[in-house]
Amino acid sequence: NWWENRRDRIRESMFGIPTAEWVVLIIGALITISFTFFFTTDVRGVHLAMRLLASILIAMSLYLVLLFGSPFSGDMRVSDKPYRFVQMAMNSYLRN
Repeated sequence: NWWENRRDRIRESMFGIPTAEWVVLIIGALITISFTFFFTTDVRGVHLAMRLLASILIAMSLYLVLLFGSPFSGDMRVSDKPYRFVQMAMNSYLRN
C-alpha cells in the first residue's frame, strides 16, 4: 500500500544515512587506510592482498549504486506521478 511505503520512507529519512551505506563507508575507509601499510613492501603476497582489498572496495561501491540507484522500484519506491505532472506542465508551458 502506498501510504505505508510513504510512512516508511519518512521514518527512514528521519534517521539519516541508511545502515547499509554506513557499513560500506566504514569498511571502505578501513580498506583505504590499510593501503598505506602496504606501500613500502616488495612481497608479492602483500600486493595480491592490496588487489583483493581494492576489488572489495569497488564491489561495495557498485553495491551502493545498485542499492540507491533505482528510486522508482523496490519496497520503498518513489512515485513518478509528480515528476510526470511537472513534465507535462513544463511541456505545455513551453508550447505557449
